[in-house]
Formats: sequence, structure tokens, C-alpha cells
Amino acid sequence: FTNMAVGLLLMLEPPSLLGNYHPVDALSRPTGVLFLLTGLSGCAALIWPKAAPSVYLARTTVMPWVVWLLVFTFNFQVSVVLPALFLVLSFLFANRLPWEKLIPPRPHPVARQLIPILGMVYALVIVFVSVQLNSIQAFTDDPQIIRFVNQERDVAFALVSILTIAVGHLIGIINLTIQKNVTENLPGISLTQPTLPQTPDGAAGIVTGPILPDLDDREVTQNVLEARLRHSSTQLEIEKRRTAQLTLLQELRYQLSNQHDEPVIAQLAVNVLQRAFDCSLTAILLYEYERKELVVLAAAGPGVYAVPPGYRQSASTGIIGRASRLRKTQIANNTRLDPDFFQLEHQDTLSEVVAPILHQGHLKGVLLVDDNRPMAFNSIDIATIEAIAGEVLRAWEQGSYQRRLTELIRAGVSLSSMLEPNASIKEIAIIARQTLEARFVFVMLLDQQGQFSRTASAGFAPELMKSLSEDPNSHPLVMAALNAGNVFRVRDVRKYDQQSRLTLDHKRLQSFIGIPIRLHRMSIGAILAFGKQNSLLFSERDESLANLLSSQAAAAVESSWLYNELRTTMSTATLLYQLSFDVIQKDKMSEKAEVIATTAHRIIQAHKTGIVLYNDNGEIAACIGVSDDGTYNNPTLPIHIIQQALDTNQRIILGSDHDLLNVCLPLLTSSRKHGALWFEIEESLWYNSHQAAGLQTMANQVAVALERASLLIESQRQARELERAFKELEVTYDQTLSALMSALDARDRETEGHSNRVGKAAARLGQKLGLSPAELKVLERGSLLHDIGKIGIEDAILNKPGSLDEREWETMRKHPEIGAQIVTGIPFLEDTIPIIRHHQERWNGSGYPQGLAGEQIPLLARIFAVVDALDALTSTRPYRQQISVEEAMDYIHTESGVLFDPRIVNALAGMIRSGEFDDLIQ
Repeated sequence: FTNMAVGLLLMLEPPSLLGNYHPVDALSRPTGVLFLLTGLSGCAALIWPKAAPSVYLARTTVMPWVVWLLVFTFNFQVSVVLPALFLVLSFLFANRLPWEKLIPPRPHPVARQLIPILGMVYALVIVFVSVQLNSIQAFTDDPQIIRFVNQERDVAFALVSILTIAVGHLIGIINLTIQKNVTENLPGISLTQPTLPQTPDGAAGIVTGPILPDLDDREVTQNVLEARLRHSSTQLEIEKRRTAQLTLLQELRYQLSNQHDEPVIAQLAVNVLQRAFDCSLTAILLYEYERKELVVLAAAGPGVYAVPPGYRQSASTGIIGRASRLRKTQIANNTRLDPDFFQLEHQDTLSEVVAPILHQGHLKGVLLVDDNRPMAFNSIDIATIEAIAGEVLRAWEQGSYQRRLTELIRAGVSLSSMLEPNASIKEIAIIARQTLEARFVFVMLLDQQGQFSRTASAGFAPELMKSLSEDPNSHPLVMAALNAGNVFRVRDVRKYDQQSRLTLDHKRLQSFIGIPIRLHRMSIGAILAFGKQNSLLFSERDESLANLLSSQAAAAVESSWLYNELRTTMSTATLLYQLSFDVIQKDKMSEKAEVIATTAHRIIQAHKTGIVLYNDNGEIAACIGVSDDGTYNNPTLPIHIIQQALDTNQRIILGSDHDLLNVCLPLLTSSRKHGALWFEIEESLWYNSHQAAGLQTMANQVAVALERASLLIESQRQARELERAFKELEVTYDQTLSALMSALDARDRETEGHSNRVGKAAARLGQKLGLSPAELKVLERGSLLHDIGKIGIEDAILNKPGSLDEREWETMRKHPEIGAQIVTGIPFLEDTIPIIRHHQERWNGSGYPQGLAGEQIPLLARIFAVVDALDALTSTRPYRQQISVEEAMDYIHTESGVLFDPRIVNALAGMIRSGEFDDLIQ
């Protein structure tokens, strides 16, 4: 409204404001138009305060006053320049003045009357002075008088302004004095309002306190009581709100105690915040260090659509950016007056609190609370928001620790199953980086002789990796980690490394944690972790996880060592077994020597390997040399160490001028000296090789194998002789049996030649039925001996021309048992007893001596029964004539399943049809 009034005056009556300032008459009307337009834009901002350009429209009101200053600076007049300067400075610094500290207590009636009166007097004095002086200027053209009038007007304007400021300060002093007196007279009463009223533009409202005591004490008492009542009501509301917030905070702590997932923790926290403050939006944004951005993790409230999943913003913009930079909670109780605030789409936020979530001074995220009401948050609310931010951080840290502990235990299970050292140490580096959340991890491992054998890394830090790998023994940090008894942390590794032998790729790698890997109280390696991700330092929780990681790494290394040692031992044992087998299998001494030398060279990995073998007469039987180029015969023998080794029966080791050792081992047993095995090998390899410790075992194994080969050759020769003798004896036995049965058949003229024919026929039929060679031999001998029991039968019964009576048949039926008793006790004939005893049994059980039936009858006896019947039917007997083979088979088929085994009958019939029995049938 001031701009519009000034603009109209400049357009219609410039002298009323400017006086007779002729140099600016030409600019008065354009300046008046500018004043009028900016005044109208300011009115538009007041009419539509929620419109998007309202803030910019309101700011245009200061532009004409800036022009005013620029125009009148060259001809300075206090009455013209000073108001404009005051307005411009007020507008520029309005948001930076601490208005809340200037707000007085409850206004007094006198103050309410005095302030308007003072303002009216001030205005009337200005108008009166201006009118009087302008009227004087209207009646004179004297330049001196006009200059004097202008000076007097400026002096009057300045004096009135100074007087007004002084009166204002006097009113404040009197007001505070009266307030103090009232408070001291009524202890326990505070007239200060806990929540200060503010105007919509963010500045504190002008409220003055009592400047003079009331003449009526009852009015003072009433005012005091009203203040006390308002204070009590306010305090009660504050306590209720505080209690509700503390209850929700305790509930949040309980909910977060069993949660380990960051998004779930964040969502629970924003839900509690939204319930506590009933605000439009609560959100937690996670800080991404690498991208310098904040990404929303969880949100709640009616305005949650303004921050959809995946929403992200720069960590350097807005009030959020300010809180991130300053690492302090930021409050905006009127966001329109905060130059850093930017409005989210479809949001009308008037109050905002941003609390940073910090860990060791490092930003982890921010907690955002927005409200559509101005002045929505007080100091108690801020404390609650910061407490919830702290609870979120503690829950995140606890969840991170539990998650990393679980992953470490799970990784330890898989780590223990890795049997290759290279794979194990690489996996240790990866697990250490994940568990400790380090930027770079370097792992070194010593071998069982204390030398650096393997290294691995995880993460990207090429310069640091290079400085660690070049010479680990030269780094004090590396040696400190190897020699440490426990895990230790270093804040800045650059200060620890005084010799500057470590080259860091960037300063974020400066924090360090060293983890010794100890096995049975001995250091076998170390894990070096550099740079904590999303933090400045490694924590105590990282240290506790590092202790567990050290134990798991030691167990994994020991497991891989044991596996490799076992594998090496098994490989050596396999080679030695194969060597023994090959030595025994080879016939020539040169072949044996080549196998031994090649295997020894493979095991010991020497430059040269050689062997010399002697025969029984002490002469050289074979001499072989082996190198990386291959095998060669008749190498140059180191006779002096070979002879010394054979004379002392001990291993001989001699040095040379080229860091090589000449090693010779005698090959000897208790019975003789077989030769010697010698090597040319590097000294370091000899003393560090696991195979060298078992080399004497190999030499002993070779000597035993050579001894066994000699014994085997002798045993094979003797076995061949025994086998030949046994076969001759067996033939003699068979010939004796055949002669014996021929003699028996000669005694029984009716069956002469019967046993030999049946023996051959039964063996042929048994072969058709798939009997083994041993069973065929038993069947043939049993068939020869089946009637040996007839030796015990009287000749009168055996050679009786007619049929036998019942008593004679009873005697005749005893010959199977008699035959079994005859061969009992003869080792090579005991297998024939079932045939001899049961050759007269029948399939239907009508036979003798035991009346067995079916498969109760031994198979060999059943085979013999069929062949015996065929030979008997086709042979001439005193009591009947022979019949043809066809008639005999018809009879046998008729009795198949009655007297004979059907399967055997069918096999016999097939052989007869094919002519396989033609040479055995009379």
C-alpha cells in the first residue's frame, strides 16, 4: 500500500515528495509507475498467498526503493534517501533478525494505547514539518532560502526519528522492569509464554508488556491469575504431548529390539513419528557416499506420494543439504522465509525439521518431518525427533552387526569346506571385506617354514596393493599385524607408518584394522583391512567380528594344509605302491631301474636322479640316469658316495659350489645290498620339501620291492614246478582210479567197461549243463567210483545168473553206503561221496539208500543217474538184450519226472540228437 501511495504521488504531485529537485523531474513519473506496479504485485501476493509465484511477487516491492536510492544518491537528502534506505535494509534483513527474542510478555492496556499514539504523533510531526517547509518554498525562489528549508526539513526528520527510537527503547526498559517486579512479588508466576506467537510472514508479533503499574490492584491481580492459568494450561498440554512422545519412543525401542533390516527399521521409525506428530510427511533418507545423494528408505503420512520409492536428491541442496553439511538439526517454522527450502511437488509444507543420523561424525542418513501448519514444532518435539534418529542409528548398528555376524558364521561353514589354499585365502579376503565393511583387504599367508607363500586381496586399491606386495617384510604395519597377539585398530595408518612405505590410493583408506591369523599360538598369516565404508573408523564391533574371522581363517588354513599334506602323502603312497607293483612286474633289471629312477625324480624334483643295481654276484646289473631332458643309460657314477653309502648303510649328503647337494641312499635289505639311489638337488628345496623327509621310506620301499621281486621270481619258479608235479600226480590218481574200476568191472562181467563209459558221458553232459571244471572233475571221478561199493558184495550175489531174491536185493542195496565209506578220508575223493551214495536215488523218491526225491538229490547224482540208465539200457546184460538208443530214450522220456530229472533228460536228448554221444554208445 505504501508503494501504491508513493507511486500515485510521484505521478500526480512529485514536489510533495521530492520538493524542487529539478534534475529528477523527468524520472518521477516512470518511477511512480514502477512503484504502482510493484504495489499491485504485492497486493496480488497477499490475496493469493498459496500461489506458486507469490513469494517472487512479494519480493518485487523492494525494487522501486532500490531505484529510488540509485536516483537520489548523487543529491543526498535525508528526508528523501533515509526512508528508502531504511525500507530496503529492513526487507533484506527481515529474515535474519532474532524477532523471537524481542517479543515482550502479555501486552498491558497502557501499552496498547501508547504505541498507536506514538505512531500518530510521529506521522503528524513529519507531515507538519513537510507541509510547513513546502509552503515556505512555495512563496520564494531564493536558492539560499530553499537550501535552508531543505536542510531544516532533513534535520527535523532526523530528530523525530531519533526521538522515536529513544522512546521505543524507554518503553522496553520500563516494560521489563515492571515485569520483573510483578514476578518477584508473586513467586512461581512466569509471564513468559512458552510458545511465542508469530505473524504469517515469520516475524514475531509486536506485543508489549506493562510499562506502568495499574492504578487498580484488582486488575493487576486478575491479569496475573489469567497469566498463571494460561501458563498452567500450556504446561499441561506440553507435558501431555511429551508423555505421549516418550511412550511412543519406548514403543519404538521395543519394536526395533528384534529388527535387523534397515528398511524395516526405518519404516517403523517413520510410522511412530507420524503417529506422534500427526504431520503430513515423515521420511528417512539414506546417504549414499559414493554418489553424494540421499535416497528415500521409508516414508509415512498423507504426503508420502511426494517421495515415491527410489526418490533421491542431492545431499547439498535444501534444508536437508544444510543439515548434512552442518551435522546439526535444522528447523524451519516458516519454510517460505527459508531461502534453502524447496517445495516438493503437490506439497504445501510450512514447517520442516531435518535431523541428521550420524555415526562417529559421519552422515548415515537424515530424518525428515514436514507439516502443513506454521510453527508446528517446539524444542520438545525437536528433542523427540533427535532421540528417534538416535534409536534408528542404534538399531541400524545392531542390525548391521547381527547381519554381518550371521553372514560370517555362514561363510565360515563354506570356508571350512575349501581345501585348496589359494581358493581359501581368496575367500578369506572376500569374507573379511564384507564382514568388516572395508574398502580394501589384503591377506598374507606363511608356509609351514615361516616364509611368505600366498597373498590375496579384495577391493580396488592398486597403489596400496603394490606397496604391500613388493616386500612384506619391509613394512612395519605388516610385521605388526603378523606379530600381534590380538586384533588392533589404527585411526590413521599414515601416522603409524613413519617410513612412508605404504602408498594409499585415497585418504578414505587411512583407517586400519590388523587381524593376526594364529594357529596353535603361532602366527601363520595376517589380514589387513583399510578404510571403513560409510564411516571414518573401525568400531569395537568390527574388532569383535575380526576376532571370530581370525579363528575361522586359521581353521580354514589348517584344514587346507592338512588336506594338501594328506593329498601329498596319498600321492606319494600311490606312487610308491605303483612303484612296488611295477618293480615286481618287470622282468629285466634295466626296466626295474628305469621305473625306480623315474618315480624318485618325480617325487623329489631334483636336477638329476640316478640308480645303480647289482645282481646276486655283486656285479652292476643296471645303471640309469634321469633329468628334465629324459632318461639316459650308463650315467657317470658318483662312485665315492655310492661306495660310502653302501659301506655305512646310511644316507650320504655332500655339498657343492653351486648351492646343490649330492644325496645318496643305499638300497638294502637284511639279506643283501641291491644298489644305490642318488640325487643332485637344490639345498633350499631339499630342506623345505616334504618329500625329502620321506625319501628314505621310498628307498626302503624300493629295496623291499626288489627283494620281493627276487623272491617272487623264485616263488613262481617253484610254483610252476609244484603245479607240474601236482598235475602229474593228478594224472596218476586218475589212471589209478581208472585201473581200479576196470579191475572192478572185470570182476562183474555184466558191467565190464561200464564205469569208464559212464564217467566220460557224465562229464560231457555236465559240461552241457554249465558245470565248472572242478565240478566236472568231481562228476567224472564219482562216475568212475559209483560202483566201488560192490567190492563189499559177495561174488555169489554179484555174479548170480538169475534174478535176486529179496534178501539178496537188500544186500545189493547196501553197495552205495559201502562205497561212500570206502572213499571217506581220502582228501581228493571226498567230493565224490554224494555221487557214490545217491546215484541210485530216484526223482519220485523210490530209490535207495535214503529215498530222496526231486532236488533233494544232489545235482551230480541226478546227472549220473540219467547217463547210467542210458548205458545200462544200451548194454547187453545176462538177463536181457540191449535195446537201441531210440528205444532207450523213449523209456527215459517215459520216466522223466518219475525216475529222472526232466531238465537233465531234455539236455541228454538234445545231445543225442546232435550226435554228441555217438562215440560213447555201444
